[in-house]
Amino acid sequence: MEAEQNIVSLRQAQEKKLFCHIPQICPITGVPRMFVVSSYIFDASSGLFTYISPLVKKWFSPMVEYLDFPGEVSNLRIDRLRIQDETGLPAPHREIIMCLGDAQSVSVTLAEVFLLAQRQRDGKQDGPLLINGAENIFYVPQLITSCLLGHISYFDDQGKKHEEEVRPRYIFKVNGRCYVLRGVGLNLGLDGGWSLQGHRLDDAQGCHFARQVLTRNSFLEFDDAEEAQQIA
Repeated sequence: MEAEQNIVSLRQAQEKKLFCHIPQICPITGVPRMFVVSSYIFDASSGLFTYISPLVKKWFSPMVEYLDFPGEVSNLRIDRLRIQDETGLPAPHREIIMCLGDAQSVSVTLAEVFLLAQRQRDGKQDGPLLINGAENIFYVPQLITSCLLGHISYFDDQGKKHEEEVRPRYIFKVNGRCYVLRGVGLNLGLDGGWSLQGHRLDDAQGCHFARQVLTRNSFLEFDDAEEAQQIA
């Protein structure tokens, strides 16, 4: 019992160090159970995105996403990031992920990212996303073809095979499918369009322009159930 209390106290201390205030819960409806990512989806002419980084296209096109959570509502946890005194930046991705759980528990689908961007298409609609130019950070799993001891491989939309060395902590399996976690930043530009940036999770400099992170981990137990504020 005492050991469990110590673990909870350590997590609380880490959360206070990394995050600004009480987390919020954002329920999302209408998320597709299966989402096909293609070059067409990433076409900037759709008007939703004015910029998509080459890393995002390389990681996620082509890909089929499968939604693996129960129920009709997707609940995301939202945490505002605290600027760290040591660096003048938010904490690095690896510290955020370790604080909130693990690769699988923090993961959000690309379909959910797109759905949130569509519902705040030009920044004039209410919603959970920051629209002041700061990045909203998501941790999105990429479906890969193989993984062995941190060595992964996958194909891009041109059929080119890519191989990488990735820390095992970012690799997980769900229903026999193998995934690697990727960082994705979403921010609204001055032109009123959304930009998608790719983030390497081992970047020690942290997320320069990130100010909040949205994760699946709304299922974490809060110390006081009423502290977790729900937003529409």
